Amino acid sequence: MPTSILSKLEAEAKSGFPRLRGARISGTIPVTDAVVNAFMANFRVTPNVRILGGKRIVATVMGVPIEATIIDISPSLTLTLTLPWLARKLAARAPHVRLDGQYVLVDLAAFPQLSNYGYLLRHLTSIDVQTSDGKMLLLFQLTIM
Repeated sequence: MPTSILSKLEAEAKSGFPRLRGARISGTIPVTDAVVNAFMANFRVTPNVRILGGKRIVATVMGVPIEATIIDISPSLTLTLTLPWLARKLAARAPHVRLDGQYVLVDLAAFPQLSNYGYLLRHLTSIDVQTSDGKMLLLFQLTIM
């Protein structure tokens, strides 16, 4: 989105979206390997991430490739992944990550990179993920109440 549209949305949000009540906004955000790697650059151990088709991601950590499968992403931006057992234990030590049985839950909304968009994220009503080699597509819908 051009900056001018984001600044107009931000100004509208600060006043409670009075002119946009009832609006539904749908869109697709393409996310590349490079964007994911930049997002994770502040981790204590920084993986090199490659996005693959079939909702799969391979993170190479200290030379060891670890494959994850994306199970779901919720409107609260909780990303649910499956990982091998040992990788789950290691992932749980990362910020904004917790384990839920066999799943790894990543609270994407808690990352500082997304903190400036809370005024939009609270209106997120649906989100889905599709992947192909090198790219992830986030398909979303916002509903302004």
